[in-house]
Amino acid sequence: MKKELKLTKQMKIALGAGGVVIVSLLAFVVLGGSHSAKPSYTAAPVAPAPTTTTPTKGPQKIQLNPGLPGALRKALLAHDVVIAVVYGQGQSASLTAARQGAKTAHAGFAALDVGEESIARDVAVLVPGIPSPTVLVVRRPGTVTATFPGYSDSDTLAQAAVDPATTTTAAPTPAPAPSTP
Repeated sequence: MKKELKLTKQMKIALGAGGVVIVSLLAFVVLGGSHSAKPSYTAAPVAPAPTTTTPTKGPQKIQLNPGLPGALRKALLAHDVVIAVVYGQGQSASLTAARQGAKTAHAGFAALDVGEESIARDVAVLVPGIPSPTVLVVRRPGTVTATFPGYSDSDTLAQAAVDPATTTTAAPTPAPAPSTP
């Protein structure tokens, strides 16, 4: 025997409402969740730009002029600009001012003691006929761009090192008298 299933009015309403909810959810999922009139944009994938790299064989070798004194050569390998002091015995005021000027200008520093024969010979080739003390501003590859015979204060030397257009030969300035306590 077959039993007949009888639906009540309330059951029909509940089934109808459930069907509407299911159809609405399906439409929401299929249509992307938005019924607005705004267009949707998607970015097209972009291939990365090809990179061109030139293989390097380590750090670039710095070319310096031949015949530079060793201390000057070493300083130029580390810095584009060097303040170098050509000095003899007892000329510490020039050394101190040049060292401070180099520090202020973030330049290299080289002390060239012409009491040593090999240094004196190299300096005579680099800048012939200069007195001691003399402060030089030297730029790579070993070009002397400023010469300050005698004593020069640190601010003047720092400015000469910073200014790329410097090509100067200054008049000698007497060293300040040593202070005694």
